[in-house]
Amino acid sequence: MTNQQKWQQLKEWDKKYYMHNRTLEADYIPFALERTESTDTLVGDDGRKYLDFMNQAVCANSGQSNDYIRNRIRECIDRYGVVVDLYLTEYKAMACKLLMEDILGPDNWAGRVKILSDGSDAVEVAAMMARIFTQKPVIATREYSFHGWTGTAVSLTQVRSARNNYWDPAKDMQISNFQQSHSAPVVVGPSPFCFRCSLGHKKEDCISRGAEYPCVSALRHRIEGAGTDCVAALITEPIQGVGSVIPPEGYIRQIRAMTKELGILWIADEILTGFGRTGKWFAYQYYGAAPDILVLGKGLANAASCSAVVVSKELASFFETKWWKCVSTYAANPLAMAALVGNLEFMIEQNIPLNAIGIEAKMGSRLKQMKEKYKCVGNVDGCGALWSLELVKDDKNTPFIQSDRNWAPGDRAPKSPVYTVREKALEKGAIFGGFMPNTIRIATSLVISDEDINKGLDALEYGLSYLDSTL
Repeated sequence: MTNQQKWQQLKEWDKKYYMHNRTLEADYIPFALERTESTDTLVGDDGRKYLDFMNQAVCANSGQSNDYIRNRIRECIDRYGVVVDLYLTEYKAMACKLLMEDILGPDNWAGRVKILSDGSDAVEVAAMMARIFTQKPVIATREYSFHGWTGTAVSLTQVRSARNNYWDPAKDMQISNFQQSHSAPVVVGPSPFCFRCSLGHKKEDCISRGAEYPCVSALRHRIEGAGTDCVAALITEPIQGVGSVIPPEGYIRQIRAMTKELGILWIADEILTGFGRTGKWFAYQYYGAAPDILVLGKGLANAASCSAVVVSKELASFFETKWWKCVSTYAANPLAMAALVGNLEFMIEQNIPLNAIGIEAKMGSRLKQMKEKYKCVGNVDGCGALWSLELVKDDKNTPFIQSDRNWAPGDRAPKSPVYTVREKALEKGAIFGGFMPNTIRIATSLVISDEDINKGLDALEYGLSYLDSTL
């Protein structure tokens, strides 16, 4: 059997048996990968190479083919099989030490860490711990947030297209968050999305007024309306990942001050922004505002499914004297811990957050030039190795898809501009995308070469130039 025949058979099995719940089966076209190589390269079944400017959902901070991490995993395979979280392994203890002492230690707020399997798990546990500690049921969240797909996590998620949607095109029926509609009590406030403020404000006006931002005041009002005796915590992404929103200067500090004034906990969801992505180990460090609970994942272990919840010393002291059961079969399993240890050792040795600052200087400056060069680019924002481009139809910043961040798969709308740009960039060997129909989200590894940055951005410009030609 030739390689081509092998992949044809694999694609047939995939189409016949796997449930592709992100598309209609009739529309599904396999994008098969033979392997990953170097730092940001994916190799298709036909041997064609692609630069991944989505960083496989912003997980591979240390690169796709990292020999240091792989060697740690190989070493672990030779020593361990299945070990559940009841037991201690060398890798589990090393993982905790690296995270709590070497990385978080200088900030002097973190008390203990619980290791889990994925981001949704971590958000569920963070919310559970907040409710137990405060004895309050409600968690506050914001527009355009993404915190996972399970019970509490999906209730805290406010990106409409990511809320367990159900769409039946034959009946023209769509239900957002079909299975778990508000399965947990939540309060929702506005997002600090200055480009299209849902409160109708302008960024420069909010900053110049020298007071609490209107979006913070509105969130405060919602929490007070629900009752601070009922609200346990506010969960925020310092930078909204799926929603692609970078807050204005001072926003996070105001959020932290507000939670302290109201007597509620602050849960910082840094699943996407953690581990050097923004130029520091964690985005909260830019603001001098330590959270009560820190949620981690994605770049935590780079090549393995792994997440973590870090709690403050105060919360750690509380739970140390309580009997509390939270069980997950694969939490802290040896393979994931070996990947985590290898990843953190590599990142510390290479001072990986510093790399993100260099990437920002190279990639960020060129992306900002695209705003001046292409009429379809209405806004560019980002930091480190995480950026977004807002695509518009004209100089009035009219979105291609009017529903914008409130879009969902069953909405009647033309093909998104992100799809158009993505297809053209693929012709040049680079993968771009985004979860919002008008927004391209860009993420690379933190070890990407200057040459690959330029190749990828050349492909992006090819796509933007094509989109411009259609206006």
